[in-house]
This record gives sequence, C-alpha cells and structure tokens, in this order.
Amino acid sequence: FMTVTVVTQRSSTFADALSTGLSVLKPAEARALVESLTGVEAILVDVKGDIWVSSGLKGKIRDLISKVKSR
Repeated sequence: FMTVTVVTQRSSTFADALSTGLSVLKPAEARALVESLTGVEAILVDVKGDIWVSSGLKGKIRDLISKVKSR
C-alpha cells in the first residue's frame, strides 16, 4: 500500500506498528486483518489511488474524501 491510516482507541504505538504491518501485506490480507480486530478501523490507499475504508468508517469518511482536492 502507498498509505495506511489506522484509527483506534488503543495506543499510538499500537496504531503505528499495525499500520506498518498492514503496509507490507497483500491487500486482501490487510483488509481481513483490520476487519478481524475489535476497535480497529483503517483507510488503505494503494499505488493506483484506490481507497478501501473499513466497515466501521464507512459512511463516516465520505465527507472527508469529498473535501480532498487533488493537486
């Protein structure tokens, strides 16, 4: 992945370590891992610019994405 953002109430160290781990997994593996973890949500952006949002963030992230301007 090009960009991984992890949202959790756990520690920032946990979020950082998880985002690093997710970035080296295959896309399907990363998505499955995020969905299997309680209290963890994520936004994954691949090198093509495709965006995946975990189930707990769907509907909450749309407004943010619509405000993002490309350069």
